[in-house]
Amino acid sequence: MSKNAEVLTIISWNTNHRNTSWEALSHFDADIALLQEVTKSGVPEASEIQVVPPPTANWRIQHYGSSATAVAVLNPELEFSPVPSVGFGLGSPNSVISTHLGQFSVVRVQLGNKKTYFVSLYGIIENDYADGSVHRAISDLTPLIEQGAEVLIGADLNAFRGYSISGKQIAVERHKNLFDRLEVLGLTCVGPFSTTGPLSNCPCNNPASCDHVQTHRHMNKETSRAFQNDYIFATAELKSRLISCRALTDQSPELWELSDHAPIEARISLR
Repeated sequence: MSKNAEVLTIISWNTNHRNTSWEALSHFDADIALLQEVTKSGVPEASEIQVVPPPTANWRIQHYGSSATAVAVLNPELEFSPVPSVGFGLGSPNSVISTHLGQFSVVRVQLGNKKTYFVSLYGIIENDYADGSVHRAISDLTPLIEQGAEVLIGADLNAFRGYSISGKQIAVERHKNLFDRLEVLGLTCVGPFSTTGPLSNCPCNNPASCDHVQTHRHMNKETSRAFQNDYIFATAELKSRLISCRALTDQSPELWELSDHAPIEARISLR
């Protein structure tokens, strides 16, 4: 691969329906972009970017309304193939049945002698709750995950690790259940985690244990609470090869101008 033969760089990013985000992708030193709430408008026509679009004609999540997920392969030398999402009754060994078409997008990448799946996942908020839709998506993805291949998921879960917006303990436990369920399937949350101490203005209100990173600004206001609802999950082999996982806005705050979510970068060693 021309970018860096020893490192695979993945971006996970909720683009907040902004067509200007497509242009920004070309400036990231990345191989794969896992995108949420992405629009068809702005997709470069003449570009080395290879886009795996959502399986919905209007790039909207079926039975919902938000913009869907997509995957962009930014490294033209990367060998990959889309894994189609299909509706119930239309499944095949080479596809994934999806409750809400467009809620997740999948590509299979050949890394050396091993195939690896990269998934972009979005937590649909239904009646103020996202965990129901995420649980259904995990169920949909379980046959793929249990194949034994390596899997990396970049996700805006609209769920929180260790706290809840309402402050209710039952909500904290509901969200924890999502992380635990992925862990049972062999997918560990690998970040981003703070390396510089507790996050200022974090809703967890627990500076003694806070390792959160701001990945979302409500209404994109600089003064809003420092929410984290974007994460990277990886199977054991990929986790062991993880070099770093970070929110790019930490070093480049100007990226907040492009979306109300931070791009998350994960770097994986190929050696």
